[in-house]
Amino acid sequence: MNEEVVKIVENFKPDYIIYLSGYYEFTLETLKKLREKSILIGWFFDDEFRFENYTKYYLPYFDFFVTHSIEAIEKYENFNVNVIHVLPSDGVPFYPDWDKKEEIYDVSFIGFKTEDRERYINYLKNLNLNIFLAGYGWEKYLTFNEMNEVFRKSKINLCFTKTFNNKRQWKGRIFEVMLQGGFMLTEYVTYLEKYFEIGKEIDCFDNEKELVDKVKYYLKNEKKRKEIAKNGWKKCIENYTPYHRMLNVFLEIEKKVNLERKQFTDYEIFKRRLKKNYSDYYIYMCKAFILSGHKRYGWETLILAFKNNFLNYKIYLYCLLTLIPFYFFKFLLKFYKNLKKTIKK
Repeated sequence: MNEEVVKIVENFKPDYIIYLSGYYEFTLETLKKLREKSILIGWFFDDEFRFENYTKYYLPYFDFFVTHSIEAIEKYENFNVNVIHVLPSDGVPFYPDWDKKEEIYDVSFIGFKTEDRERYINYLKNLNLNIFLAGYGWEKYLTFNEMNEVFRKSKINLCFTKTFNNKRQWKGRIFEVMLQGGFMLTEYVTYLEKYFEIGKEIDCFDNEKELVDKVKYYLKNEKKRKEIAKNGWKKCIENYTPYHRMLNVFLEIEKKVNLERKQFTDYEIFKRRLKKNYSDYYIYMCKAFILSGHKRYGWETLILAFKNNFLNYKIYLYCLLTLIPFYFFKFLLKFYKNLKKTIKK
């Protein structure tokens, strides 16, 4: 994959390359080659909890950084790199017929099921409402078009903003719902009032009682609810579509594109840390290949892990594990997981 990407860039000769962060799919050598051929933009997600252990170590490899985290801006600037903040304004603009808008669900939530989110939902279930739930953990999945239809047909769409370690982050779901003309009731996130008028374009809650009270209020006050939904839709259509997001990114880049590239003083330190991260990532892939019965691919990923950090003891452990029967490997892995749980307790 890395070689294919480099070849595509060599043939296409783009002015800009946007790298959407995932894990460690692209090698550092690939990133260097891409940066030699074009202006390299790193678009990093979940910086609320990933900056210190992931994003930070990529700082020497990109010309520009894009983040959705307002709190992370200062962290980037401390390293004197070019950083651009944008909201995660995902979603497809839809133009509803407001007079014929059909609403069949009292409350809906589409997203990952967590213990915290389930607790909130259980409070609402006590109200005997028509609640629609879908996403991982709720045992119901939707296509993209079905999801947007639910947004439009829900009286109240919920969004939960807590992530790891109870940190809150802006969610693309806010904009996905509002661009469809749905009413958005979101868990509060920092600076929400900077981008929306709370109570006029969107509303929020901060605890279980506030959620229940506002759900009751907006189900009783249809006119107010629809007015907020329409105002929020108008704000997003005019300011927060994917088009606006990309436009803002490149307007900022064009201001600085001719500036001299930053010289990074901690390059070697960050490179060594990244190599360790890459090694662990390949070992994780090795385990996945072995468990799926593809030992040959497991060996290939172990070689990549070795090239990145030959001091990683896990490499040699997995070399031994690839030699034992598959069923025994699964037994040892299960035993190891149970042992870790016991030790934590």
